[in-house]
Amino acid sequence: MSTTMWVILVLVLVVVGVYAFSRSSRRDAAPIRETAATRSLEAERAKSAAAGDELEEGLEDTFPASDPVSATSTVTPGAPPKQSL
Repeated sequence: MSTTMWVILVLVLVVVGVYAFSRSSRRDAAPIRETAATRSLEAERAKSAAAGDELEEGLEDTFPASDPVSATSTVTPGAPPKQSL
């Protein structure tokens, strides 16, 4: 056999082996246990996703504007009322 044939044969065997391993590891995988740490991680992921969604919504609502959304509001006091004489 030529060198090219050996290389092709080895590549085919590697691909078949990787495919077989990936199929068996999915079936034999242990289920994820529910612990305080996994619940905390899921809660942080959900909070982070919610914050990202709120930011995205705020950006979409103000897209063509030239100024970004402000988290605080400012108040400029007006002049004192005029007193009549």
